[in-house]
Amino acid sequence: MMQKSQHILVIANDDTTRNLLEQFFIIRDIKVVAARTFQHAESIIESWGLAPFNLAVIDTAAFGVGELEQKSMVCHMLREWSMKYPMLPVFFLGTPCQKRAILKIRADIVQILVKPFDLDTLIDTINDLYPNLRPAGLSLPH
Repeated sequence: MMQKSQHILVIANDDTTRNLLEQFFIIRDIKVVAARTFQHAESIIESWGLAPFNLAVIDTAAFGVGELEQKSMVCHMLREWSMKYPMLPVFFLGTPCQKRAILKIRADIVQILVKPFDLDTLIDTINDLYPNLRPAGLSLPH
């Protein structure tokens, strides 16, 4: 039985975060589609459809400059996405204030890692939350 190839949608305006996430998933033989902005991500989804995606990883900083602006954009996006794409798991990287707002809306399919965090924490969290994204028998070089 052939396994369906996995795709991750990464939305992060920070090059370092985006590149790290891309590398993290590529090593696991998971295809990454990266967007710098939420608008860019929406256009990708419109052209691809959502079927190929197993997970969306979103850095809330991609939503704008101020924390309140980010929070309202995140809440808007979650309400909209939960209607359009009810089955897509979403993993946010955000602030404690955003965490409370996000979990109020979609605690069922949304996880959030609070900033600041180090790379090991990010990787461990993704591994713990989404173990099916880890190919069997893969050991990463340290």
